[in-house]
Parts: sequence; C-alpha cells; structure tokens
Amino acid sequence: TEDTTIADLVALRAGTVFLSPQWYLGANAPLPEIRNLPELSTPLYQDVINQLAYLRAAGIRPALSPTVGALTGLTSDWWDTAPRDTAWWDAFFLQYANFLFTYADIAQQNGVEELVIARADMLQAMPGLPGTPADIETRWRVLVRNIRLRYAGKLVVEFPLSDGFPGVPQFFDEIDEVLIRTSGPLTAGTNSPEDMKNAAGALLDEKLAGLRALGKPIFLAPAYASLGGADAGCPRDAMGSCLTVSSILPGTTLALGMAPDFDAQTRAYKALLLAAAERAAEH
Repeated sequence: TEDTTIADLVALRAGTVFLSPQWYLGANAPLPEIRNLPELSTPLYQDVINQLAYLRAAGIRPALSPTVGALTGLTSDWWDTAPRDTAWWDAFFLQYANFLFTYADIAQQNGVEELVIARADMLQAMPGLPGTPADIETRWRVLVRNIRLRYAGKLVVEFPLSDGFPGVPQFFDEIDEVLIRTSGPLTAGTNSPEDMKNAAGALLDEKLAGLRALGKPIFLAPAYASLGGADAGCPRDAMGSCLTVSSILPGTTLALGMAPDFDAQTRAYKALLLAAAERAAEH
C-alpha cells in the first residue's frame, strides 16, 4: 500500500523521492502515439497529487519523473522500427509536450521542486542520435521554454551512462540538473574494491567530461541489480544470459524465480559512490 511504502522510505531516511507516473507508447507508425491509460498503470491526476501530499507529510521531498514506455514489447524496438520522418517528429513532440505539460501543471500547483522532462528511455530522441531531424535541438529548446511558462521549478534530464551516450546537447544550457543513470561494467569478476573504484572513476571521467563543463549539478542514479554479474554490467539468469534491469524489477515474473546476489550489487554501488565522492571533492 502507499502508506507502507512511505513508511519504508522514511525508515530508509530518504530525503527526496521521484514519483514516476507512466504513460504508454502505442502505435509507432505511420505516426506515434503516447497514451494515458489509467486502465493499466497510469495514475489518475488526483492520485498523483495525493501521493505528493503523503510524501511531504512524511517529511520526504517529492519530485516528479514522468515516464513513457512501450505498451507491448521493448521500448528500444518501438524506436528502432518507427519511420521518424518530419511528420512523425511533429506528432511526437506535440504528444510528448502534452504529456509533460500535464505533470508540469501538477508540479507547479503542488510545490514540487524538480521535474524530470526526459528519462533515459528518451535517449533516441536526443540530439546526436541516428534518426533525429536536423532541427532536433530547436525542438527541445522550444519544449523547454514552453514548460518554463507553466513551471517555475528545476528542470532535470536523465541520461544513461552507456556506449550510446552522445555529445552534450546544446539545449542543456537551459536545463538545471542532469541525472545520470548507470549500470555499466565495473569489474571482470575478480577485481579488488580498489580496482573497481578506479574502473568507476574511469567510466565517470570518460563519459561526464562534457557535462561537467556545463557547470550544472550532476546526480548519479546507479541501477545495479542484486544478481550475480550485475557489477560486471551483466546481471545473469540461470543460463548465464544478460538481463535488463527493467526485466527484473521487484514483482516481475522473472524476478520472482531468481536468487538474489546482494554482494555483487553492494560492490558496484560502493565503487561508483566512492569514485563519485572523490570527484565531487575535486570540484
């Protein structure tokens, strides 16, 4: 229940909690669909407001991080098989703006201090990625400025720290904070804690140099599963195949049948956080 979840968060001394109401990516051709589906798991408008109030009453600072995901199949496949011509991008940004305006209004009316306007699953709509139009920077800049007309808080973008990490988009000069999601390999399985910390540091140095140059606050959101192989960037099933973090979230069919390995998860988080702390102290 909500009350039980909030009690757990209070016990963990959570300072800020990001609520992630989800809308769904429906058809992707000839034009894209972004759908509000309360019959699945899209929360009603009032439900989101109630959750924000519950968190605040418990002494937790709420933030909003609305997300979109494929209605069926993988979100990456939805993007890969879309036509993404000019008409497609026109429709996408129109619908995506409507989605964000919904939560920008909730955030403004309920004193929410941070709003994530692009989650990691939106990477393929970022400047520098294949399939984006020549005016993609302008499209994002217009969207950011329209959100600013409705919402006075901080705007945040979440980026995955991965091989597909593009150059820093120019429109980030109008973003307040960057949230980096990482689940990249930190070990080959036998590395010492010091080796893992150094590997984490190298990962941060290689990928974040451009973002650091912006002078914006950067926050890390590690996503390492409690499974063997997670610290090597490959949480494994019983057959040794790599799994995505989203496929093994608590409560999923796959997660229910797997034995956890908290040691692998702990090693990864410790290495990444120690490396991040060293670099924070340098700046």
